[in-house]
Amino acid sequence: MRNLRNLILAAALAAIAAAPVSAQSVTDVLDKYHTAVGGVDAWTDLSTMKAKGTIDVSGMVTGPFTIVQKRPTMARIDITVQGMTIVQAFDGTTAWQIVPFSGSTEPEVADDDTARQVIEQADLDGPLIGWKEAGSQIELAGVETVDGAEATKLKLTLNTGEVTYYYLDADYLPIKIVAVRDLQGVESELTTTLSDYKEVGGLMFPFKIAVDTPLGVQALTFDTIEVNTDVDESLFSMPGS
Repeated sequence: MRNLRNLILAAALAAIAAAPVSAQSVTDVLDKYHTAVGGVDAWTDLSTMKAKGTIDVSGMVTGPFTIVQKRPTMARIDITVQGMTIVQAFDGTTAWQIVPFSGSTEPEVADDDTARQVIEQADLDGPLIGWKEAGSQIELAGVETVDGAEATKLKLTLNTGEVTYYYLDADYLPIKIVAVRDLQGVESELTTTLSDYKEVGGLMFPFKIAVDTPLGVQALTFDTIEVNTDVDESLFSMPGS
């Protein structure tokens, strides 16, 4: 009877002790992530970001791309392939696009899926900074092997209910992101891998990104990334609006 009582007492004490450790572990992981990418203050002080590079779509077509972001929530992506330029942009209010492959070179309001993606792109800080203020939730989701190495897994639940998993390497830099999204009524996983991190203006950026989409893998290789340069807000406005 005494042994049983001791076991129950030990289990209870273990459960009590484990509760704060789990919460502290999440905080500890996020603190290490924030430090690894350059610090929360440095990211929130970031006003603009410009990037140029080359995109490769499933090894079939390649072309140059440009990404421009400006605080508070503006973004524009230009991709040129086969002599035609695709534009996706968000001016802080309206998401719009130009898709010449559809037979039109005129700007139009973006469809819901495109709008959601470009609006997410407009977040300069990323969802792991200011997540509490945004109404999101973050929890530890264990440790998994990514490319032969252990990675800490975080589960981010946005205030919309959408879920994204982040995999952090031994240095607490994101090396894989899996976004669970509803695309045209079908729940899909969009997997992004990140590598070749380099420091720019005190912040860490991946210079290679590969996005596994239903249309194939889109591999982006960055040539240059600039921060805190002048950007005219008219760049993000839909022409003719």
